[in-house]
Amino acid sequence: MTGFWFIDRADEYEDEAPDELLDFLGRKQAPLCFGFGSMTMPNPEYLTYYIVEALKKTRQGGIILSGWGNVGKIVNIKDSLRVFAMSDVPHDWLLPQVKAMVHHGGAGTTAAVLRAGIPSVTVPFFADQPVWGEMLMRLGVSPTPIPYKEVSEKTLAAAIEVVLGDEAMLQKAQDLGEKIRGEDGVANAVEAFHRHLGLIG
Repeated sequence: MTGFWFIDRADEYEDEAPDELLDFLGRKQAPLCFGFGSMTMPNPEYLTYYIVEALKKTRQGGIILSGWGNVGKIVNIKDSLRVFAMSDVPHDWLLPQVKAMVHHGGAGTTAAVLRAGIPSVTVPFFADQPVWGEMLMRLGVSPTPIPYKEVSEKTLAAAIEVVLGDEAMLQKAQDLGEKIRGEDGVANAVEAFHRHLGLIG
């Protein structure tokens, strides 16, 4: 195991970030982030509705990364003060600025969330995603995963309350993030590759 591999984009994005996003992040209370990557679904408006209603119940703000599923594309104008939707934002730029992330449990997103040192809620769809969700729960940085078919405003709100109210979970996420930021998975992989070829002793 070499550690996670990352492609950092934060520095280049700093000059590209839209003013509307910066304004949303600059509010008194840091938001949560919602992103489901390449996951698609027949009715993304349902997931959008559940997210908005869960945020209302918990009195939080949220940034929705629409991704391939077009989640968040239809947000009622009256909810625009609570929810900000964008197609994509580099995780290494955005995640250190949010409280927690609700995501599908993909390997790349999971790695980014862990490195940012924030807790998460996983909504696995299929493949390896339930495994990552289970692993995050066992590490103590996420509550029980919510399978996609079981998502509702009630289940999302309950999970959000857990990640924002569990001080031990927040601390574990911060500690794990510090540990991951201190390792260099790419350099470790190159070193292992060279050692295997006998290029180094």
